[in-house]
Amino acid sequence: MVGLSKETTKAGRLQRACLRLLLEHEATGAIPTSIRFLFYELLDQGVIPKVYRDKTGAEKKRTPSQDISDAVTVLRELDSGAIPWGWIVDETRTLEEWRYAVSVQSYVEEVLPVARIDLWGGESPPLILCESRSLAGVLRDIAQDYLCPIAATNGQAGGFLHTEVAPLVAGPPGR
Repeated sequence: MVGLSKETTKAGRLQRACLRLLLEHEATGAIPTSIRFLFYELLDQGVIPKVYRDKTGAEKKRTPSQDISDAVTVLRELDSGAIPWGWIVDETRTLEEWRYAVSVQSYVEEVLPVARIDLWGGESPPLILCESRSLAGVLRDIAQDYLCPIAATNGQAGGFLHTEVAPLVAGPPGR
């Protein structure tokens, strides 16, 4: 493929391995995915090591995940558009944006096409809790399709579980 590093280079081999894996994901409906998921799959396939080590056995600062990120960036930036940017989610960065309009009427007209009706027959939808932000990011579009709340707990989550999740599970007062 035009624009990739030479096949004989480490970068070229990794770019092609990432491309193959991402195309497999796309064919099976497993897009979007994350760099972390690609890392574990490529690790399991023996394409990359878990860490890089120098001649003394000490861990190098450069990580295989950084190389995967670089490889995927090359694939995303190809003129052929081989890999759309949206195929990879990054849950470590967010952009908060709020809806507004010039008038209430305009606002209602804009949101009417995206209005959704209860899919769960008056019952609460399943709550999806994921430990990792990466998994939550990959599942977010599916959760949205089924109107299921989803959250990544990301380790030590006691406060978040008490302040955000517990009230959701308890439901509205008087229920």
